[in-house]
Amino acid sequence: MPVGERPKPVSNLPPDLEIEKWFNKSNNQVESKMKNMAWIIARMCQTSQQMVPAWTAFNEKISLVNSPITTPGMLPILQAPADDNNTMTTILNRFTSIAKHLGQPNTVIAVDQPLYSRGKEIIWANPEKYQNVVLVMGHLHVLFNFLKAIGQHMENSGLADILVESGVFAQNTTGAMLEGKQYYRAVRGHLLTYEALSRIYWQYFTSWLTSNEREVNLKSMTDQILKAFSHRNSDDEAVKAVNCLVTTLKTHDVLGMMDEFDNTLQHLPNFVLWRSYMKKVETLLDFIRANREGNWALHLDSFSAMLPWMTIYDHTSYARWGAVHLCEMKNLQNTDTLVYEEFLNGNFVVKRSQLKFNQIPLDQATEWQNKICKISNGIIGITRNDTARDKFCITWAERSYVSHSTRVLFGVDDDANDTISTRKDAQPGRVSVDENAVSDLKELFLRFNVFKINTFDPLDGYVALEEIAENVENEGERMDVDMHQLTSLATNDVATGDIQHDMLTAQQRGQQMVLENIAKM
Repeated sequence: MPVGERPKPVSNLPPDLEIEKWFNKSNNQVESKMKNMAWIIARMCQTSQQMVPAWTAFNEKISLVNSPITTPGMLPILQAPADDNNTMTTILNRFTSIAKHLGQPNTVIAVDQPLYSRGKEIIWANPEKYQNVVLVMGHLHVLFNFLKAIGQHMENSGLADILVESGVFAQNTTGAMLEGKQYYRAVRGHLLTYEALSRIYWQYFTSWLTSNEREVNLKSMTDQILKAFSHRNSDDEAVKAVNCLVTTLKTHDVLGMMDEFDNTLQHLPNFVLWRSYMKKVETLLDFIRANREGNWALHLDSFSAMLPWMTIYDHTSYARWGAVHLCEMKNLQNTDTLVYEEFLNGNFVVKRSQLKFNQIPLDQATEWQNKICKISNGIIGITRNDTARDKFCITWAERSYVSHSTRVLFGVDDDANDTISTRKDAQPGRVSVDENAVSDLKELFLRFNVFKINTFDPLDGYVALEEIAENVENEGERMDVDMHQLTSLATNDVATGDIQHDMLTAQQRGQQMVLENIAKM
């Protein structure tokens, strides 16, 4: 390879990839959204104490996917800088050797983006040697970047102030959440906000349906769901109740009516902005659901929806290499049939214990494994002692296995027989805390009229909500703001025309940039 010349992809993209259709809503995404909607409706219909748990615990109860447990383990630590080509070449050679020893025709390696780019260039430079290597971009690191892109899009919108004012998070935690850090708190914060906005949106939507004589009666179905969760009945009853609600929503084409309702409010920039935020959170949940259930098709669909946002907000490395990764994964059926079939069967994630809806990405499983050694008597405190560090790196793979086997022997860890859910989201205390947080967020969003719908001048056929007028402290002061201007909830600052245009067209421009990047490949 000549000095200064970077290798290019070894093959052209096949025409049957249909790149222009990647951003269309798929059946997998519709199914996921229906389940999210069922969760929102069930939690809204609770009249007294909230019994329907948070999103994760809810999906654990209704999920039908129960994959076998994966056996993770540590390999010897390679003492070399990770961003060096020699290191990456050694990794590729070692993994191909291990796969060959195990009799596997293909080698699948998951890495984060910086290593992915180096690995792909090495593979492209040696296509015959590494023809059976499938390099996968780590899903956890993709989530980090998408969380940051959401924070960038909602910067100065007032979201951070709402989270702090409601008491959901402190100021520093909110800042970290919108920066894409503190993964679990970030996902929880967006989930709480999404639920609060969904409750407000649903009130507007059902009011619009009533005014147009298209009301859908869901009470009997929601009563079944509440009964299934309140009495801690079997999972089968919960699955049956949720499926009944989802079937009713499909029969009445509720998603189609929601799109129609959204179109009637496209002239309101604040509604468009916050509705786009809700859809980004839905994409985030789709990606998480794909990992938790091992749904490869949903994973590709949700990654396709995430990529434009990371591209438009200058996540340059993920914009460039995310397109490469997505194209190769979309074409996997033609290039590596065996790997494609395994991925379709859900074997692209790791399951550490029994129960359902608990699978995690490969790079997240690696982080869990690494956490074992990041303690005292582990790597902590010996990094400056060359002899101790070398000894640790050489022996850690065996020591971690002995440590885990000892914990299993004494019953501390028993992943195979752990059939009792201990999710925090399902505990009564957490359910109550989450419900209070959603109520506080909803109250603040109503006070500031988050969607900026004019309650004094309703649209034709639209019935205004009295609840909004009751929660607005100073209606006359709020009416001074033009509803056709994009404003911040916290400061009431008005965005310029250029900023408003960029904010509201970010997704379309991001999609166009992705298509241009792929065309240059």
